[in-house]
Amino acid sequence: MTDQDELINLDHEITQLRAELGRLHHHLALTLKDLNVDTKVGDLLIASADEFGIEAAIARLHENPSAFGLSASSRLLERTHLALVSDLVDQTYTTDQDLSRLVNAREATLADEKPGRLRVYNVAGREAVFDVETRTARFVDDGSTVDLSVDVVEPTGFPERMPEREPLSRDKDRDR
Repeated sequence: MTDQDELINLDHEITQLRAELGRLHHHLALTLKDLNVDTKVGDLLIASADEFGIEAAIARLHENPSAFGLSASSRLLERTHLALVSDLVDQTYTTDQDLSRLVNAREATLADEKPGRLRVYNVAGREAVFDVETRTARFVDDGSTVDLSVDVVEPTGFPERMPEREPLSRDKDRDR
């Protein structure tokens, strides 16, 4: 398969996954509305799942609903509703991660063809170009921009930059 064929296939898969992600977001929003819950809670849960994993996000919701802007008596916390929303958040998050992998694969192929090209990244189902110099992200679909908080730091975790350490002796390691 040529790079061009691969790009065509990737674009097709990206289009399909983006549509699926839109359907999942819409289903999650409708479910939350039916429970009289602000749809922003879905975005908070997805962001929390991205940061800590779906199980931790749902556990946090259950233990501290106020962290998501909910009261302890919210219908969302009822077992059946929580299970449904948890499943939708998991599907939405997983689909978004799959979309990111496909976009990254397409961008790797395009970067091989044209070194120095600005890469596009998936951000919550939308493609964006990050510009560290101007500290902005520009969304490809509508050209809108958002400011970024960017701190450029030198990596420190490479072996050639690690400080020399004294080898451990068995005497120093006895407490383990």
